[in-house]
Amino acid sequence: MVSAVSSSTVAQGVGGQAVDAEQVKAIKTAAREFESILIRRMIQQMRDNSISSYRDQVSSNYVDLADDHFSRMIASQGGFGFGDAMARQLIGQIDVAKRVNGSR
Repeated sequence: MVSAVSSSTVAQGVGGQAVDAEQVKAIKTAAREFESILIRRMIQQMRDNSISSYRDQVSSNYVDLADDHFSRMIASQGGFGFGDAMARQLIGQIDVAKRVNGSR
C-alpha cells in the first residue's frame, strides 16, 4: 500500500513556497474522493463481470452500499496512490501559478 503524502511535503509545493492550508485540504479531499470513485467503479466492474450475476434488488442495494464504503475506506488509507499523485500535481500547479503571478 502506498503511504499518504505528508502535510509538510504537500504544503510546500514544487518551488518550496507555502500553499494555502485550506487549498491543500480541499485538494487532498477532492483527490481522495476522486480516487474513491475510481476504486468504486473498479469494484463495480468486477462484480458485473462475475460468474454469479444473480442478485435481487434488496441484496444489490446492500452490496452497492458496502462497495461504496469499502472504496472510500481504501482511498482514505492511501488507496492505489492516485489521490496523492493528483494532489501533488495540483498543488505544484498552484505553486507555479503563484510564482508566475507574483513575478508580474
